[in-house]
Amino acid sequence: MEKECNSPIVSVAVLSYNSHEYITEALESVKRQTYRNIELIVSDDCSLDNSVEIATNWLNKNRDRFINAVVLTTKKNTGVTGNCQRILDAAKGKWLKIFAHDDVLTDNAIESYVRFAEKNLSSHVQFGLISDFSTDISRAKTKRFKLANLFFRRGNTAEDQLDIMSKAFIGSGPGFFCSVESLRKSGGYDLRFPMQEDYAMFLRLLRNGYKMYLNPTTTIYKRSVPTSIMHAQSNNSFYSNNVCRQIMEYRYLYQFENLTPFWKKILSFSLWLQTNVVKSGNKKTSIKCWFFYLIQRCFDPMRWNLLYMTIRNIFMKSVM
Repeated sequence: MEKECNSPIVSVAVLSYNSHEYITEALESVKRQTYRNIELIVSDDCSLDNSVEIATNWLNKNRDRFINAVVLTTKKNTGVTGNCQRILDAAKGKWLKIFAHDDVLTDNAIESYVRFAEKNLSSHVQFGLISDFSTDISRAKTKRFKLANLFFRRGNTAEDQLDIMSKAFIGSGPGFFCSVESLRKSGGYDLRFPMQEDYAMFLRLLRNGYKMYLNPTTTIYKRSVPTSIMHAQSNNSFYSNNVCRQIMEYRYLYQFENLTPFWKKILSFSLWLQTNVVKSGNKKTSIKCWFFYLIQRCFDPMRWNLLYMTIRNIFMKSVM
């Protein structure tokens, strides 16, 4: 495929891991894009199924649709963060869009991102809206963006956004779109956290002065898969496996590194409460777990701060 004049190349990447069930649907959504100058990257994180074979066969049949098309593989599973970093290292485009193998891009997603960037020349980083679905994509519902009025309000700087983001996760991995330059200059993905690719990376971008923008267009359909690695949770547990990982393994280090001494003490207390829930078994049948869980729900200053920001967000001018 020949490059269109005056249109930047966008590297669109599909994260693959044991993705045989959905990856073809994800790839077809890239093929349908109204935007033409696309480099397609599939990065597989050492799948145990035939995901690589499916992706390779599909690319061989559809290679002419793209400026460039490649399947990246690894001999060792590195987690989603390492998978994202391999994509960033390989990307040749000006812009980068990464999404999971079980999600689906809207047909005009990439065009919407690029046009928004052209109208907002300082927007190296933007978030499109996402629409959730389980089995029937025609019934997908657009998801409200958490604290959007507060975070994206006019006049906010990257420093203002960093102050908010360091205290509460705001953003959307599926809706995320950025310039390759901004991500590389910010240090890329933080490999210390193999299963937390977005939060730590968002903080890096903000710390390096890259303000985040909201693109009020639905750009992706996110499939709800309760059994996924990121959302797996027993009906009898308080926290999902991934939240337990943030508490016990990562200990919210990415947040601590971006907080003032006062807020570090606040987060330390919150972490202590959550750690006790997990250490007590993380089970709803445990009285000890309930004790620490209820204390955390009632007295955790981080939760009260989130409530304060939520109330402020309600009464602020809408950015949508």
